[in-house]
Amino acid sequence: MKQSKSRVVLTGLGICSPLGIGVVPYWNNFLSGVNVLKRITSFSTTEFGCRHAFQVNERDLINNTRDNTSQYVSRSNKLLLVSVRTALTDAKIKNPVGEDVAVLTALPHGNWNFMTDFHRKLVVCGPDGVDPMAFPSSLINYASSYISTAYQFKGPNITFASGIHAGVEAVNFAASLIRQGHVTTAVVSGVNVLLADIWAQWSLRNMLCSSLKKGSTGIFDARRNGFLIGENASTLILESAAVAERRKARVYAEVLGGALSFGKDRRDYAYAMETALHNSRRSYSDIDLCVLNSNGLKHMDSEEIAAFRSIFKEGASGVDCVAPKDNNGECEGASGILQALIGAKCISGRILPPFSSRKYNDPRAAGGIQMRYGSRTKTIKYVLINSFDVDGGNAALLLGRF
Repeated sequence: MKQSKSRVVLTGLGICSPLGIGVVPYWNNFLSGVNVLKRITSFSTTEFGCRHAFQVNERDLINNTRDNTSQYVSRSNKLLLVSVRTALTDAKIKNPVGEDVAVLTALPHGNWNFMTDFHRKLVVCGPDGVDPMAFPSSLINYASSYISTAYQFKGPNITFASGIHAGVEAVNFAASLIRQGHVTTAVVSGVNVLLADIWAQWSLRNMLCSSLKKGSTGIFDARRNGFLIGENASTLILESAAVAERRKARVYAEVLGGALSFGKDRRDYAYAMETALHNSRRSYSDIDLCVLNSNGLKHMDSEEIAAFRSIFKEGASGVDCVAPKDNNGECEGASGILQALIGAKCISGRILPPFSSRKYNDPRAAGGIQMRYGSRTKTIKYVLINSFDVDGGNAALLLGRF
């Protein structure tokens, strides 16, 4: 390792996912293309065209959650706690209680069910009709506060609720805090859970995939137009390179730079990608792998591919891509963190995962980008990560070998 105070590295990865709890089981199942899409049973979907989602197994969650009976701990916080704990274990950070650690969480919808239930009771029953113990769970910043309280972390505590791209936004912000010397360590997470109200909103906006039969088609299938929701909590441990070197930590990757933009077409996507490359002092020719945002919404996916081709030009066909939302679903706030986790594992493990877990993809719909249906060994130095929200918020992130 090269000693440097300003460099930021990833030293721990954690995850609570339908594909596995902990980075090792998750990664093995992800590389194998395991399909965990299931019919929704937690609420009725009879009025909706889409009835399947990627859901964390309730028994697995209970077995990995210490406080699984409290009525005041939301499902999203349970997933989050498991993810953070596995990340700290993976980073070999022992007894972190009380450390000056920043906690940043991407959670676009907050604890929606707790918020709506609390405020509905407040309006209907008045102040005497609500449980004051339920109030903290109704706050949008409760997820980050929950983690800081659990570990008594004393650093900045922030929740990002900007949209699907909130995870990458949180990583970029955390890296800036470390580079500027405010903290030396940051716990950066993203969470998404299956909620009936949010499901109904996506369905009414015609965003969900209703053309699937048991999830048989891939993201770039001509029959596909819409995404499938995925439950997920993913966590990254960011540290200054100097601290990581001092404690002889394993480094997965370096956070080189990122960028934000707003807009819904290829120019806006390309701007975020190009600016991330510029801020990282890298060129498109350096990129070995692009972790795509593509989730099954035809217009967004085609615009992303067009932006990708406009940047990489004639070299586009030589850049490997992966579309992880094909067998993870659209994990919203957790998506960007999950994509960064995948990018970091590719760099550290020198492995290229399958483009997709399904073979029902049309190369023409994917703009001719490379499609592989098996993993292979490859040295990967630089990974570009795209995270674009359906309402126009965009973020890009560049990871590199340290």
